Amino acid sequence: MLCPSNNSALQLNKYFVEKVIPRKNAIDRDVREISKVVTKILHEVEAPEPRFISSLNEINGRFEGLTVQSQTEFEVVLYLNQIGVFNFVDDGSIPGCGCGFYHSWYIFLLSLTMSIVKSSKNKDQLLLSGYHYRRANKSQIIWRCCRNDCAGRVRFDGTGYIKVTDHLHAPNPEETISVEFKSNISSGATISHDPPRRIIHQALLNFF
Repeated sequence: MLCPSNNSALQLNKYFVEKVIPRKNAIDRDVREISKVVTKILHEVEAPEPRFISSLNEINGRFEGLTVQSQTEFEVVLYLNQIGVFNFVDDGSIPGCGCGFYHSWYIFLLSLTMSIVKSSKNKDQLLLSGYHYRRANKSQIIWRCCRNDCAGRVRFDGTGYIKVTDHLHAPNPEETISVEFKSNISSGATISHDPPRRIIHQALLNFF
């Protein structure tokens, strides 16, 4: 008859073999699948946005910047130069389900980028973190929200943009993407002799 200590050791070993190892292997598989999806999206972001810095790197079989919150929830922390840090989180409904959120994640990444475009009147406009700005009283460093009822302002300090005044509304990444898309079409029409359909097609390729 086994003594209590030996019986406990057998139970622990059985639990490790039947539960721990399969879960560990499943998580490892899911992490690699999610990392493939994230890497694919980041390649799309890095092409039009050279300021983007990816911190998702595999070193000695481990992914830096990726945290396993649970068996079905994973978090990837990425860095955007001059903008800050944001989280890139799988909602955990299905392990490795990132493919289903490709478009929404990509829109989210784009909303955190910064770019300066020309308006229809050839004036500079700043698109930053889902907000749409214009220069404040011809200032070279102060930008104000394009909405007349919003006092949101940012200041350029030579290296990045610093918030001066809070906005009275939530960010609208769809609006900033639309503004940049229209600006790209207008710019393409100015410098290119291609037909409109080709210019629009090229602008779409630059985004997606």
